[in-house]
Amino acid sequence: MTSALEISDCTDRMPAFWGRQVVFFANLYEIFYENHAKTAALAEVVGPSRSYGGRFIPALNLLYRGAHNLLVLEEAPSATLCRYFSEDLGLSLPEFLVMSAGDYPLLAAGEESPAARKLYAALRDHVGRTGGPGNRWVDGFVTDAELVQIAGRLNLPVTTTAEGSRRGNNKLLIFEHLRDAGWPVIPSVLAESPAAIRGCLETLGRQGFTYAVVKSQMGASGIGLRKLSVEGDREVTLPDYFFTEGPCLVQGWLQPGERGIVETRSPSVQFFLSEEAGTIFDITEQLLSGRILHEGNQSPPPYMASMPRLRGLLFEQASAAIRWLHGQGYRGFGGLDFLVVERTGEDGVEVFVSEINARVTAATYPSILVRSLCPGAHWTLRNVSFYKGESESEILNRLQKSGQLFKPGCPGIMPLNFSASVGGLPGKAQFLGVGGTGEALLEKALFGG
Repeated sequence: MTSALEISDCTDRMPAFWGRQVVFFANLYEIFYENHAKTAALAEVVGPSRSYGGRFIPALNLLYRGAHNLLVLEEAPSATLCRYFSEDLGLSLPEFLVMSAGDYPLLAAGEESPAARKLYAALRDHVGRTGGPGNRWVDGFVTDAELVQIAGRLNLPVTTTAEGSRRGNNKLLIFEHLRDAGWPVIPSVLAESPAAIRGCLETLGRQGFTYAVVKSQMGASGIGLRKLSVEGDREVTLPDYFFTEGPCLVQGWLQPGERGIVETRSPSVQFFLSEEAGTIFDITEQLLSGRILHEGNQSPPPYMASMPRLRGLLFEQASAAIRWLHGQGYRGFGGLDFLVVERTGEDGVEVFVSEINARVTAATYPSILVRSLCPGAHWTLRNVSFYKGESESEILNRLQKSGQLFKPGCPGIMPLNFSASVGGLPGKAQFLGVGGTGEALLEKALFGG
């Protein structure tokens, strides 16, 4: 069934997602499953994750079309943004329940603690008030053994299996599958231990690479990745968490000026995978710092029109990867990150799958929001750190007065999420520029540039 799985192209229309109801756990703390050392490292890079769940508020009812969805998150969402989403944008919002990351394992362990009993009572109350368990599922940012246990105690099925979620996010497994199936892959060497990395670097150096990247089997936002010179120190020191899941890939760093390369690009393919079929619904460009740290996304990639062969190459490899993912047991939303290499010569375009993210990505929800509110519009999502001494309401009022606040069908800027820092005022945020606003307008509106 998997090899013949139909993959449809819905990049020109709103896809038909599930009609089911969901209890969705925005469990970012479990993004690396039980490897919490990586999660701690991620928090050092992107800051505390408590507010992350707020990003699902405007989009959850578009991804799961049931009438009564519940979002379980670590921090109450912004009341200012919720009013904007519902009153100005006309979006239906899910109910929400606040639960700390520390309560998550307590729920999985049972109902022994007072905190767990209180949370289970709230979860069961929601299910009872909104029609019972019929066509209701449990899902999460990732599905791990603990989420499966929680779903079992609620007598609800999980959208995907824990094994499918874990295997689907494993960078080594998708690399090995594509390599063995004959698809092009980035030149790589497998390091069984930290002591083997120096030998891997020397091997890639002999192949003409100046740099290489060590890639842990699980990673996100630059965690589990380390760029190294092939001629660096004899001893390479990496955090222990790199090898928690097993061997690491050491991949040649493809860059302009070497091996006939004139340019590199970083597109992503956004998809939805049900039991019966796969759907590709957007092609986006990753906005990366040093090609590692994620800073945002945009759609469509600005170079697509000038590279007519690229769309077909992306769809061909994406279809192969999505079929593999289906075979692992994963069901849900995801993104495939690619590296596109332009070389000298007439047919000098190569496409490599960089990694697969079997989860709702930072391109999933902006893509679907724009499809719903401003069909066909270009968009740019930016993660920004700033401090202007303004409250959330003051930021929205400033955008409103300048005519830059997004309204359905009209270009503008849509604030998606705020994270408090100094004095409780916003210090980090996600902003979505809709309708060709692009980088320049976002910079001008947010920073006065």
